[in-house]
Amino acid sequence: MAVEKGTTEEEEVKAQSAKCVKEGKPAPTLLVFPTQNGTNLAVASGRAELGMADSPVVDYAVKQSGGTLKVVGPTLASAPYGLAFPKGTGMTEPTLEALKVLMADGDYTKILTKWGVQAGAITNPGINQAKS
Repeated sequence: MAVEKGTTEEEEVKAQSAKCVKEGKPAPTLLVFPTQNGTNLAVASGRAELGMADSPVVDYAVKQSGGTLKVVGPTLASAPYGLAFPKGTGMTEPTLEALKVLMADGDYTKILTKWGVQAGAITNPGINQAKS
């Protein structure tokens, strides 16, 4: 199993590995790469049998692979993405307003469609909507 270092996918594989061991099953071999490109290359080259990443990342990698990669299985879980800005930069409100304009005129959907990630579209943008 190939994953990018520091991602939720790395945590998930470790958690699932522990479950496998507890149930007397072999744990998958975890290959951790510093970038998603390394993860994708490991799968495309046959070094890893499977790669795991956020679904929009996977969808884009598959689209760009020219048939070398494919999606197998369903999305395991969903969570929204966000943009992070240092406090006090003054970029939060203008970015939110720009996003609202892109959504209102249809460009937001066009951009997501171009990159093949329209399934992750949001409908109600806001500030500090993260939930832990």
